[in-house]
Amino acid sequence: MKAEEYQDLIDDPTAYFLNVYFPRIFGSLKPLTAFPLLPPVNEIPMVPPLAMPFGSEDMKKALKCLAEAGEEALRWRAAIREIGGRIMGKGFPSFSGGLPRHLLMSSGTASGEPRASCWTCSAFPMN
Repeated sequence: MKAEEYQDLIDDPTAYFLNVYFPRIFGSLKPLTAFPLLPPVNEIPMVPPLAMPFGSEDMKKALKCLAEAGEEALRWRAAIREIGGRIMGKGFPSFSGGLPRHLLMSSGTASGEPRASCWTCSAFPMN
């Protein structure tokens, strides 16, 4: 995060992450810099300009990447729930954390197998 961006984050965290941060760190989400913010849509004539960015091929690809990442996240959650149930059944505390960022950024395991994480799936690579 750049120092001059703190006020943008404070003013509108959703817009900052959607339009600035995610496009910066996830190459496949670069088109989200053009993702329209909804507050200006207060009259019907404003709907077409809002919809226009969604018609670009780059935006369609970015949204497809998000959908694939969401599917992977759902698979991850199901696996964590199943593992968590087994762990708790043996008397251990539940699994409620995640992986540190440095692990999420690596391309795979030591054996070369891809990591089971939505952040490293091929559809949603980090820069």
